[in-house]
Amino acid sequence: MRIQGDLRIDEVKKILKRELAAWRRLSHTNIVSLLGTTTGFGPLEGMVSPWMKNGSLHVYLGTKKDAPQSKRRLWVEDIAKGLKYLHGDLTSLNVLIDDDEKAVLTDFGLSVILGGYTNLSVTYTDAKTGSLVWAAPELLLDPTCTKGPDPSPPSDVYSFACLMYMIFTGFHLWNLTGTNDWIQWSIVSRIKNGERPTNPGTIDTQYWNLIEQCWAQSPSSRPEIRDVLLRLGNMTSVQT
Repeated sequence: MRIQGDLRIDEVKKILKRELAAWRRLSHTNIVSLLGTTTGFGPLEGMVSPWMKNGSLHVYLGTKKDAPQSKRRLWVEDIAKGLKYLHGDLTSLNVLIDDDEKAVLTDFGLSVILGGYTNLSVTYTDAKTGSLVWAAPELLLDPTCTKGPDPSPPSDVYSFACLMYMIFTGFHLWNLTGTNDWIQWSIVSRIKNGERPTNPGTIDTQYWNLIEQCWAQSPSSRPEIRDVLLRLGNMTSVQT
């Protein structure tokens, strides 16, 4: 974890130690477990988790372009199950594929744990384009703002919809070309204006309807993840 500016490091260490102890006790098949911590990588302890040789969902989809729809539907359910257990800031890079080809979530809860420390947490205002792709409208601020809202269950549901789109199509929402600054401005502008991609014709109608509801512009219009999971279960049973 990077530290910028002046920060009461002793206070942060105390809070981080307490929160990581709680995280270590978490147990869920779709959450990467925290094995412990290590030192020597900066002023704060580093976190140690099991190694996932298949890497992130983002990388794995690039090597498994012919993955069957049945496998993709299971990944969607895996992510939803992990989200129901623990929320955080969701992107394709903190979804890993384990040795059994199951989707598991990692780096989860850090933005919530460290949300009170602007110099420590990574916010969407200074994030790279890769993070902006998944950001809900309410998390996108004007450049003059220094600290925005922390990710919430509704914002994770929005990000989940974006992941569903990528899992079923193999593409990000915004395949833009140009300079990095222009791409970031364009993505923020489109998300804030309520623009979303159309169904390319490869996503089943039931799943597409769910995607549209999950990436609704207003957080209060998005379904809760427990309801999303119920609907996914019903869809899977019909498909099989």
